[in-house]
Amino acid sequence: MSLAYVSKLVQSLTSEKNVLLCMSRGLGLLRVIETYLCSLGEGVHILLNFTKHELCELETKLVVKDLSDCSPQTRVKNYRKGGLIYVTGRTITVDLLEQKLNPSEIKTLVVNSPEKLASAAHERFVLELMKQAQSISCLKLFSERPELLKSRILEEFEIQKVVCGSRQDSWISEELSNLPGVWVKETVAVCSRTQRINNMLLEMIKECISEIKRTLKVTCS
Repeated sequence: MSLAYVSKLVQSLTSEKNVLLCMSRGLGLLRVIETYLCSLGEGVHILLNFTKHELCELETKLVVKDLSDCSPQTRVKNYRKGGLIYVTGRTITVDLLEQKLNPSEIKTLVVNSPEKLASAAHERFVLELMKQAQSISCLKLFSERPELLKSRILEEFEIQKVVCGSRQDSWISEELSNLPGVWVKETVAVCSRTQRINNMLLEMIKECISEIKRTLKVTCS
């Protein structure tokens, strides 16, 4: 289901080069990232600091090349082809220093959860290399930590614009309130020992209910 507030947030990312999008948890940050990545044109778009699970989610809708475990030759070939490319901060740093990739060729740098990066993280070094090369690349940071607004990350990444999205925003809360309810059934596999414990607890509960009905003469459902 397409949400209007997702499109509005994505549109707000395009007015400045260096933008931080900070959203409340549970509003679908990964969907916003996915929608933004879909809007990108040709060129090399580097994705940094995503978990394997997040990459798998993105790969269900997008073509993302995970080069984190590839050889240098394979990475160079894919850099030349362009597209959405995920690498680790360390790998992209080495490739830039060894001139396997020119910083000016990076059209967009997308950093997820910047609050998890150390002060001397490779991602910051990549940004410094891009600035030295006078690259015109766009930098987009995505986070679910509002406290970033009071951190040094805004200064370190030279953020020009901050976009916020929370349930307190009327244009988001109104849309969420109009969404139909959805039942989600989730099955969790358990070992035989856990299953036996669950069965014993259920039997104990049944016995307790029976005893309550017998002694207090009440009807339990």
